[in-house]
Amino acid sequence: MIAMPEFKLNWFSDVMATFLIFLFMYTAITKFIDLNGFETTLSLSPYLKKTSSFLAWCIPICEVLISILLFIPSYRKVGLLFGTILMGIFALYIGFIISVSKGLPCTCGGVIEKMSWLQHLIFNIGIFSLSLMAWKLKQTSNKNIIAITRGKPNTCIK
Repeated sequence: MIAMPEFKLNWFSDVMATFLIFLFMYTAITKFIDLNGFETTLSLSPYLKKTSSFLAWCIPICEVLISILLFIPSYRKVGLLFGTILMGIFALYIGFIISVSKGLPCTCGGVIEKMSWLQHLIFNIGIFSLSLMAWKLKQTSNKNIIAITRGKPNTCIK
């Protein structure tokens, strides 16, 4: 079996990590800029009302921390995992909101809040799927590299 170089295996993961850094930092900054408005919007949801103060701080802080993990190459796999989980949670919440509520405002901030709920759900499912693929590729590439380095030392020398 021919092993591919690490940079080819990680290319998609690195591009996706970069995209997630921009996405999470953009949404976190827009939430921090109008933290009171973000908290107020969260409190309009009957499902988030009791935790709106906590979530108003927690969500953008998590987005920034995940961005930092994604930025540092040795923590990128963990960052992709947490980014995937966060996008999955967002997609599940939006799916839930679409199925039980009408007319609730979006809490995302920036241009993303201009999307309809259905567009937002499709966007989040797409980002979740791509993030999951990037995380799986990152796992696979690390396993291949470990397998190569644990092989017999003379196998690649002619």
